[in-house]
Amino acid sequence: MTKKETIKLSLLDLESESMELEDILNQSLSPNLKKYFFMSFFEKLAAQKEQELFRSYYLQFESYVPKLCEGIVDANWDPKRVLQLKQIVKNFSERASTAQMGVTLAGINISLIAAAALSYLYVGEPVQVALLLGLDSLEEDPFHEEMSEIEKGLKLYQIANDRNNPILKTIEPYIKKWEHSQNNFSSGNIHILLVDDFSSYHKAMESDGKIVSLSGVVRERPLDVEEDRIILNNRVQMEEGSLYYSLLDSITAGKQITGLPAFVSNRHYFFQFSVSEKHAELFGDSIGAGAGLLSYTLILNRYYRAQVAGIGSSTAITGCIQQNGKITPVDSLGLKGKLMAAFFSPLFRVVVPSENFTEAVQHINDLQTEYPNRFLAIESAGSLARVIDDRNLLERHNINLYRKLSAGVKRNTNKPTFTLAATALIFILLLSIFEPLQWWRDRNPMTAKLFKNYLAAYNKKNQFLFHFRFEDFLMLNNYQGVTRFQKQYLVADLDGDKKNEILLGTAEPANINFSGKLYNINSKGKLNWIYDAKDSKKMIYGGEEYVNHYRIMGIRVANLFGESDKQIIMHVAHWPYFPSNITVLDKAKNLLGEYWNSGRFHCVDFLDLNGDGVKEIIAGGETNETHGGILTVLDPRNMWGASPQDSTKKHSTKSVQRGTEKYFIRFPHSPFYRGRISDGIMRIRCYQNYFIVEMANVAMFERKKNLERCVMFEYTFDYQLNLVEFQYTDPFYDQHLDVFGVPPSEEMVKNMKKLKYWDGDNWVDQPVINKYWRKKKK
Repeated sequence: MTKKETIKLSLLDLESESMELEDILNQSLSPNLKKYFFMSFFEKLAAQKEQELFRSYYLQFESYVPKLCEGIVDANWDPKRVLQLKQIVKNFSERASTAQMGVTLAGINISLIAAAALSYLYVGEPVQVALLLGLDSLEEDPFHEEMSEIEKGLKLYQIANDRNNPILKTIEPYIKKWEHSQNNFSSGNIHILLVDDFSSYHKAMESDGKIVSLSGVVRERPLDVEEDRIILNNRVQMEEGSLYYSLLDSITAGKQITGLPAFVSNRHYFFQFSVSEKHAELFGDSIGAGAGLLSYTLILNRYYRAQVAGIGSSTAITGCIQQNGKITPVDSLGLKGKLMAAFFSPLFRVVVPSENFTEAVQHINDLQTEYPNRFLAIESAGSLARVIDDRNLLERHNINLYRKLSAGVKRNTNKPTFTLAATALIFILLLSIFEPLQWWRDRNPMTAKLFKNYLAAYNKKNQFLFHFRFEDFLMLNNYQGVTRFQKQYLVADLDGDKKNEILLGTAEPANINFSGKLYNINSKGKLNWIYDAKDSKKMIYGGEEYVNHYRIMGIRVANLFGESDKQIIMHVAHWPYFPSNITVLDKAKNLLGEYWNSGRFHCVDFLDLNGDGVKEIIAGGETNETHGGILTVLDPRNMWGASPQDSTKKHSTKSVQRGTEKYFIRFPHSPFYRGRISDGIMRIRCYQNYFIVEMANVAMFERKKNLERCVMFEYTFDYQLNLVEFQYTDPFYDQHLDVFGVPPSEEMVKNMKKLKYWDGDNWVDQPVINKYWRKKKK
């Protein structure tokens, strides 16, 4: 969109442009192209002096405004561009011809605010969203650095809902749809990046991008036909142009890579495609790659008469395709518009042709200069075979014998002899796999997998044992831990009876009632008990009470006391703020200990430091008071209270007693510490007579998702917590050289060794046991 003109235009110029605009608005052109000329004209008009002289233009075009603003929430525009349109509509509102038109324009204004709010939310600017929603009186900093864009959206949704915000009704379905699309795979549908081709009207104009949903169904044609048949948007006869041949090429490419028998890939099919946005570019070749992937899944699902392949709901693709499956580049003139549409949408990933990849990355980098909090993954693909190997884009289920037989019966239901034989075979197969009759089968669960609303258990041969259904749906992306302590479900024998239990802790940002629960499921798939972390004390830090909304971030099981029974060690963290604790339960969910920290824990391990037969809990993480690394040693016989703080302000609490930790260590800041870009202890490695803790930079860790590349320092301690060795890693050396231009200095090494130990009242330079642990022990 052009910037506002400041040059004074003559009445003759304005009249000429208004006539041209009216002609454009009455033509059968793209809505976005009409918006372009409409906004251009009225931004010029608003820049003129003596505005009342031009009221007639507002009256002349008033009736066009509702139609022009239809679907603006779905347009995926830059929020600043939406707000420009909002200002124009406001100018119309001030000059509305009737009261009814004023009401209509007020409703349009709400839609435009909602559209801008959603775009700001998609690019990670929740403060701008809060201002647009009129939530400027929010509590201080309702978001933290660990929250994703969707979690911030859900938090704002919760706040707006509590305040009965009028714009909420417009954006509510979009936020819920965004949440549902996370880690979701659908059958028969794919997102494709296309363009509104403005250049066909004027060569100098950049085209707008569109995220188009391409859907399809397929069925087999008779064996004697010699070609595939295509219907698009119920058009029985398609013109044999570039779109027609592009779809034919995509179908041919999709058939070749199904891996099905030759008679399937050589057979001809009847495809019915439909596109959700009729004004998008439905000519040219850039629909090809997406149509090829969709054709592949449609044929596969049709053959097996079940959904065995699904396409990621948070990914879009663009690219041309050849019959051999090679993905060829799209026109560079339209690529920028496509990527802008994806950038201001809830999409998480975009796939582009390999030859467009460098240009695409540059476009995204340019956009991130203005919106640095937006992360949009760009992936390249040179062939359709490469695309189907991408598990972020395509989900394909295993095809077992039962599914193959079942598909065969369904494909041949009109053949009585085959149906009778297959039915008998399936009956025998079902009898052989009917679990109550299989006395020989190992029924002890060894592994578990999570699905949307249930957990599936498997034995050591990976044979399915049972389902356990939860009372609500799981947000699956919250259950993908990246360190040993961040796994929220595991299988373990808690009581030594050689029958495993399954433990799962829920972490649900959008569901306060379902979040923070620990499920104990026995070896038969029945519920033993539920422990609810919300039953813990209400925590008050710095005079502010934190809502009882907790997530279980990690679970470990260990034999802490040298007995046959094991204990459960959990990391329970508030959402979305800093309070968290380590909780220890016995096999019957009795609370053995609960230790609070003003920050997250990232790792935990267990060692008998003094040889008394009881293993201490060694936990590493960070403190939000200093945003630095911390390490604490807890005695499971006496672990209560809260971590030490330097002040009585925001991060101190009197809700629980003084901490009874055995040791507590604070680590100095690394050279990469920047305010809230925290350092943290991310891993503990235990050995005989010593253990090693690894410090990483939290921001690097979250960005790279590769712990090995983010560890900066390794601290080696003996069992008395003396520092016996310190060293920095090769990745730290490389990054230090890259950022600061010099290698790490001896002075830096000396500073990083300056640890602080807590004696119960003060910070000291030497290892010391907390005297309040000693007093409690006596």
